[in-house]
Amino acid sequence: MNQTVAVALQPGTRETGHFGQSYGFRIYRDQRFLEERSTTPFCGRSPGADPIEQVLDAVRDCSVVVVAAIGPCGREALEEAGIAVAVFEGDADAAAAFAARRRSLHD
Repeated sequence: MNQTVAVALQPGTRETGHFGQSYGFRIYRDQRFLEERSTTPFCGRSPGADPIEQVLDAVRDCSVVVVAAIGPCGREALEEAGIAVAVFEGDADAAAAFAARRRSLHD
């Protein structure tokens, strides 16, 4: 299958978080944890800065990003990059398993 999933994290936890407010992502390949990647939240940033590009760079190799919430700007940016969005609230490991089950239903 070789599916790579990024799970947005709430600050200081392993719980899924809001995409634009996340300071990092847990990365999984085929439901196995690989690494954590740090990012800078882009929601609420000053005009002119484009920190969403840093976030996109952190997840560009992923096929799915799992979030607890996401705004239209973040969803559109991910979809334009060819990355699916899944909404799930809970532990990051459970979120990765959720994304894998969801994908297998669509294969």
